[in-house]
Amino acid sequence: MPTAKDSYDIVEPYAPAMIESLRAVGYDLFTAIADVVDNSLTADATEIDIVFFWNGEASSIAVIDNGSGMSEQELIAAMRIGADPTQPRHREDLGRFGLGLKTASFSQCRRVIVSTRTEVSSLWTRCWDLDYVRATCQWRVLRRGSPKAAEYSARIGKSGTAVVWENLDRLVSGTLAESAYDRDVFNDRIEAVEKHLAMVFHRFLQRPRGVTLRINGNPVKPWDPFLSTHPSTQHPEPEILMMKGETVAVDAYILPHHSKLTPQEYADAGGPHGWVAHQGFFIYRNGRLLVPGDWLGLGIKKEEHYKLARIRIDLPNTLDALWGLDIKKSTARVPVELKESLARIGRATREKAVDIYRHRGSVLGRAHAEESLFVWQQKVSHGKIFYRINREHPLIRRILSDAPPDADILKSALRLIEESVPVPLIILNKSQKPESEAVPFEQAASGEVYELAVQLYQALVHTGVSREDAIARLYRMEPFNRLSEFIANLPAILDKRGIR
Repeated sequence: MPTAKDSYDIVEPYAPAMIESLRAVGYDLFTAIADVVDNSLTADATEIDIVFFWNGEASSIAVIDNGSGMSEQELIAAMRIGADPTQPRHREDLGRFGLGLKTASFSQCRRVIVSTRTEVSSLWTRCWDLDYVRATCQWRVLRRGSPKAAEYSARIGKSGTAVVWENLDRLVSGTLAESAYDRDVFNDRIEAVEKHLAMVFHRFLQRPRGVTLRINGNPVKPWDPFLSTHPSTQHPEPEILMMKGETVAVDAYILPHHSKLTPQEYADAGGPHGWVAHQGFFIYRNGRLLVPGDWLGLGIKKEEHYKLARIRIDLPNTLDALWGLDIKKSTARVPVELKESLARIGRATREKAVDIYRHRGSVLGRAHAEESLFVWQQKVSHGKIFYRINREHPLIRRILSDAPPDADILKSALRLIEESVPVPLIILNKSQKPESEAVPFEQAASGEVYELAVQLYQALVHTGVSREDAIARLYRMEPFNRLSEFIANLPAILDKRGIR
């Protein structure tokens, strides 16, 4: 234990180097703005306006809310870098380390200005200016803002806070206000931010009398990853897991097959990163999304046929440390005591999702279906899966019965075959049972293979290709490039038949 008699040195961090290093925490623009919005929600804001102002290198971004605001001392404390994450917090608090506002802001700009007022206090302003810190080599927070920041702070009502980012060196450095290209890039970032916020805060936006979040005056519409109101979404009974006396709610959803969705619904449900990326567990803390789909190291890979499985986990903020939440609130680690239960829920949800996914392809094997209706058939022989064109399909049967076949009908049949390849079923079988995939002609008699090779040889020669070149091309042609032993014997078979 330390005592008063201990000798020591005080080694303070070198302000310019330390504050620059805080810029490298790993935020992008989307997660940085979301972190600032967290502060607004913690302050009970019901209206949050995000303003992107384009002016080349003089562009700025502001987040303005109608929350409870801060007194002068509370503002100074909010500008302090770091807080004790072990200290008890309000259960609705969305922060943890006391770094979010600062590190999120520093990651995008070199000057962050915060102006705030409560219902009973005046407007107070403080500013972190990284260039000023570098010049003074001290942890100085300025008591002044800027003319542009004053414009934003004038929009604060009876109470609230405005966080303003200026000198956006990592976003607009080298840009020109009059450049249409630079402006378009800036606008593209706005669109991406909107999609991210619609995902991260969708539960706040969906609540009755919930939060109104606007970007440049346009309301952000929530993105519900679970399609919870769609009649074809499956929603098994939620489970409650206990951990350290706290409840962890786990709620599984199996989304509809795309045939049950309109094209717009299907596109929207893919989310900012697409269907495959957004499968797995969605982790929320106090309604705020932290992890937008991940199998959390539970031995499950993201696969196409699992994409309909999305599982919601709701955590209280008292379990932050045990779940390993990082500063950016974008990663989490499953505690050992919950791994078995979550893996079980994940497997069950995955299996149901696969059943829905395979529905379209599985009709190939339905016992009660008319085989003639399907172009492709799945076959199984000696444990190997292969696919065949259904010779009893009306169009295929018509071609086979005509001698010679009608060219227009043949073209129609080829088009039908192209459009009806059972891709979902092939992907599913290949990923679940890769060892059961048959190699080309594995189930065919050798005579059938040679007959096809002879027909292809004659077709090549008919186009003017020499005998030697025709055989060489067969070596490179699918699927004979993997059946070289057949082609090696082909010259002898041709000679035996008198084919030149």
